Amino acid sequence: MRVELREVRAAAVQALQFPPSAFGLQPDADGWVDLNALLLALAGSRPSWARLSARELRLADEQADVSGLEFTVPHGAGGFVRSRLNAHGQVRGLSLRGQGLPAWLYCALDVDDAVRAVRAGLLGDGGVTLQDEPAACVGGALVLAVHTRSAAERGVGFRARGTGRWWAPRIPREHLMVYTSRQ
Repeated sequence: MRVELREVRAAAVQALQFPPSAFGLQPDADGWVDLNALLLALAGSRPSWARLSARELRLADEQADVSGLEFTVPHGAGGFVRSRLNAHGQVRGLSLRGQGLPAWLYCALDVDDAVRAVRAGLLGDGGVTLQDEPAACVGGALVLAVHTRSAAERGVGFRARGTGRWWAPRIPREHLMVYTSRQ
């Protein structure tokens, strides 16, 4: 079965950020993790990734719009890897605070997914991409609004994913509401 490189890269970045210890990884003080340990963690999360190689992981990152991983060895199987973003949502050596977290972010969902999210008490079990403008949320029957300031104060980690796009691992119900144009 062909490994879906985009999913591999997303899982690797998530494992290195939210928090690595949840995936059995122990980063050093600078965020570096043994590359083979990351490959084992990824293999444990999905049986189809059991034979994932360091080369495939590097290829996945190279093919992404924005590189999310940093490797100590440019080619080969050994070495260490870390996320280009640290656990505080900052690019290493460059703060993202200037862009600032908007007060509200939005996510388009079909009705069934929106109902499930509200009933389950969270949005994005496993992660969700959010937009900073409700008009950018096309393709969904409902748009959920996320009150980001209150969510961030209670520990939800938002990560910038490019212009107008953000990512969060999961958002509890108390920070969600159905968006209407009157907000």
